[in-house]
Amino acid sequence: MNLKNVHRLLLEHRAKIKSKIEADVKKCPKCPATPGMFKRHEMKARKIRAIADGLVYILLMYLLRWKCPICNRSFTEYPWFLGPHKRYMSLPVVEKVFQYVNEEKTDYRRAAIEQSGEEKKPIWYEQDLDKPDDVRAFAHTTIYRWTGYLGSREKELAALTKNLMGKNPYSELPYLPAKVSPRKYHSEKRKKLLELCKRWGQAFSLFCSDCKEKNIILRFATHKLF
Repeated sequence: MNLKNVHRLLLEHRAKIKSKIEADVKKCPKCPATPGMFKRHEMKARKIRAIADGLVYILLMYLLRWKCPICNRSFTEYPWFLGPHKRYMSLPVVEKVFQYVNEEKTDYRRAAIEQSGEEKKPIWYEQDLDKPDDVRAFAHTTIYRWTGYLGSREKELAALTKNLMGKNPYSELPYLPAKVSPRKYHSEKRKKLLELCKRWGQAFSLFCSDCKEKNIILRFATHKLF
């Protein structure tokens, strides 16, 4: 993903929510009620991190909050490219997770660097480049946390597979092996998490031919559906 596309996504999102009068959800995330309509509460500024052109950029975006007329509590609505309570835009980090589970010799630290030809370098924070003694970089622990997060979303993966198979009943997706290198886990629990991450990656590589499909898959991967 390049910085131009990131800015385009943020501008399109802000234009969309500026005059939005109806929430994407019908059921309140805070209570069991289905009021039909939610009250527009506020537009909230938030700093996010985006990996683009080999650097981490800290950018400002706006999120829309709604208030439930039943329980009187408010909730935040997230776009497809940003998961709830996540600091990073989803796509670049998810791709790093897929790289980790698919490449046998790649560990978390190797997945967290940028490679261009033979050159390998950390993914530095753009705003720190003028501070050579105190430059932050994209942390490998972020990939570790996202691996656990994606690998825990088994119900969402099953729902996504059903959705995708409805569009293409002859897809090979359910039959692809999800074996992960034994070097990457030391317990059955971790093994299962990594295999589920690999399943997410297979769905992504088979069906993400355009931005619309990325939208659908990332919503299943990072948003609350149940």
